[in-house]
Amino acid sequence: MRYVNKVLKIFFWILLLAYPSVSVRILRLFSCEEVGHVQALTRDYTIMCYTQKWSIYAFGAIIAGVLYIMGIPVLFLALLYNAREHHVARNWRSCLRFPEKRKQLLKEAKADAEICGEFWTVDKDGDGDQEIEEEEKAIKTFLRRKNMRFHRTYNRLGFLYYAYNEHHWWYETVELSRKLVLNGCIVLVPQGIVTRVTVGMLLCFLYMVYMQNTAPYTAPTDHNLASLAHVQLFLCMMCAMFLKLGTPWMGISPTWRPIESTFMEVLLISTHACVILYGWITLFYEKFLSKEARLIAARQENAENARKRLMSKMKRVKKKALLSVKSTRALSAFGGVAKLDLGKLLGDDSGVGGLGGLLGDDNDSSGSSSGEDNADDFTWGEDAEESESVKPSVPAPPAAPASEEESDDGSAGVIGGAVGGVAGAGVLGGAFYMYKKKRQASE
Repeated sequence: MRYVNKVLKIFFWILLLAYPSVSVRILRLFSCEEVGHVQALTRDYTIMCYTQKWSIYAFGAIIAGVLYIMGIPVLFLALLYNAREHHVARNWRSCLRFPEKRKQLLKEAKADAEICGEFWTVDKDGDGDQEIEEEEKAIKTFLRRKNMRFHRTYNRLGFLYYAYNEHHWWYETVELSRKLVLNGCIVLVPQGIVTRVTVGMLLCFLYMVYMQNTAPYTAPTDHNLASLAHVQLFLCMMCAMFLKLGTPWMGISPTWRPIESTFMEVLLISTHACVILYGWITLFYEKFLSKEARLIAARQENAENARKRLMSKMKRVKKKALLSVKSTRALSAFGGVAKLDLGKLLGDDSGVGGLGGLLGDDNDSSGSSSGEDNADDFTWGEDAEESESVKPSVPAPPAAPASEEESDDGSAGVIGGAVGGVAGAGVLGGAFYMYKKKRQASE
């Protein structure tokens, strides 16, 4: 659908841009003027009007006028109308069958009006009752506006109505008619001294008044630019009329005639330049300095800050997860925390075995409790689990009451076990540190 929308958009753009020039060339075939005793084509004196050759050309021009001059505005208006009315009647029939859907659409219509800053009410006549006709009008208006905001419709036909407010979605056809009348139909006006210029001035004035009354543009800069363009066209027609008539509006002295012509030329060029310059200024303002541009920039900045905060949080979580994984891998060498026999790891009551035995005892001269011998007595990980599952469960004999000396020996064993635990933690920390260094070197 994206490819189809792009192709249709380019096609409609070509039709819109080529409309004035093609329409003028079609209508010029009907512009004839009297040369001697015959009527000749204004653009080509070799072609006599109202002859058989001209009639053949005129027949083709009439077909082109119907299909192109009249067809393009009708095509655009039909496309916009169909897009605006898409599934509106079907949704309203669904609302008549399901009152809950009707209530939901009324709530959405009210919320949409509040977001747009518009006054909204269903009770248009003010009698205090919401009639079904009033609800129908409110819901259909909301659905039509929603259709014009649909992204596919906007991508395909948005260039025809995005500059105008939602109540004047059709105004582009008015602009097409203005271009057609001022560029093409004006050539059909009989050529007099100032007849065409006068008609052109009148048309410019009427279109300018209509535009000011309807105010169809969404952005104030667009409205101001359109107003300046209408005024500039009116001034152009007025200067053309003065030049055609040769009116001595500066004075009756012949010395003022060159000054009048120069002034008209400067006025025309300067008004054109001012309108173009204002157009470039409005483009720059709308792009960088307008309220909409500032809101978009602030929204992008907020989104970027939120993304940075999220990435920072994800990095912290990732770092904690990696540390947890690495510590788990380091402890997995001992079969994991859940499977680790802490009694044998920390050592027995005599202070031998466990991590102390694994590290070696400098005070032991016989070497009978070396780390290798004690390691054979210690069962790690899954082996410990298998050995526990193989051994038969024999009930332990009842413990005899401990004497004072045995309790003192037990206290000493607990202290020795705590010391062995600290030493074991140091060994695990060193092992994890070396593992981390080796992992960083390999990465």
